[in-house]
Amino acid sequence: MAFSEILKGDSLLPLLILPRILNENKIVQKISYFYYSFMLMTAVVDFSVIALTNQWNIALNRYLSIGGGSVMALTGYMTLCHPTYINMFWSIYNTIFPSLWSLDVVDRRQKFEKIATLTKIGALLITIAVILIATACLPWHGDEYNLYLPVKVAVDHFNKYAVNVYLFCFYTYFYHAALTIIANIFALTYLILHLYNQFCMLNEKLKSLPDNRHQDLVKQELISCIKLHQTLLEYVKLINDLLYYPIYFYSAGEVIIGLTIILYPKSTLIDLLRAILAALVTGSAVAGCCFLGQILENASEETFNAAYSAPWYTWNNKNRKLFLLFLQLIERKAILSSSGVITVNYQLLIRLFRAVYSTVMCIIQLRSNND
Repeated sequence: MAFSEILKGDSLLPLLILPRILNENKIVQKISYFYYSFMLMTAVVDFSVIALTNQWNIALNRYLSIGGGSVMALTGYMTLCHPTYINMFWSIYNTIFPSLWSLDVVDRRQKFEKIATLTKIGALLITIAVILIATACLPWHGDEYNLYLPVKVAVDHFNKYAVNVYLFCFYTYFYHAALTIIANIFALTYLILHLYNQFCMLNEKLKSLPDNRHQDLVKQELISCIKLHQTLLEYVKLINDLLYYPIYFYSAGEVIIGLTIILYPKSTLIDLLRAILAALVTGSAVAGCCFLGQILENASEETFNAAYSAPWYTWNNKNRKLFLLFLQLIERKAILSSSGVITVNYQLLIRLFRAVYSTVMCIIQLRSNND
């Protein structure tokens, strides 16, 4: 089925504009490959220069944690740009979307429109926040030499012309990375909200199953519900495979960078803005993923209750056996996770807060003891 038919009348479709541009436009693809190669070579050159000049002592200051966080974030960025990841991402539309129910199967179009409107507002706010943090990372305060290890290596070992060209590529990379992050957030949000809506439609269909006067219709509806539920579980599996690297690398990388800015403070406005924006953007992204994971988990749990509300006691034996099979299948919940390693729901927010708080308190205590 063509994309135009699968996504016809989809109010969330604007979220796919940027991802499709990054994926399908040949010029944009070449730019992405350039930055991909540029940042990979930057990491190799920086490590080589430090090793050859025996400057390992710079790892004792803020370069270590800034560099470590940046490398983890860079790894996540490269994962998102990798063709294998992109192909996995778009294959969901080709394999899963043709099997999903139309919004007209259960009348949820008005509710879906409200969800889409709120999502678009949130997407606008996220875009502004990510662009702001990319802008805040530019050398507004002249401290880039003491903040970014690649800048230090370039200034110390390249000529003036090469430094200018390198710095231009380095700082424009921030905006390319920002657009890449935004595009993937939009696309993942699109996928998860459609998955959530399909579970809601399934629950409403189960609640409206007919009684014993329509046994043939009951059989057809049950088979349709079973097929959809199994498709949605496969849908969840594919999304979880997509979530593994981005959630881990970006969360870990941004947390390390944020802690570095906090633990190596400078009494300047730009550093304060960087710390605040990094915390807000990272926190909002993680909180948004947790919110989506929680509502999906809730909708999946509701499927069991919705099934029991059906008038199954009025059906014949064949339909009851089919219904019993369905009850066994829906014991598997749809849980958003990073390949089963990290469960993405509200509990993740609590665990992250405890981990960050414990780390900060431990480091502060160690520093006070050293003083």
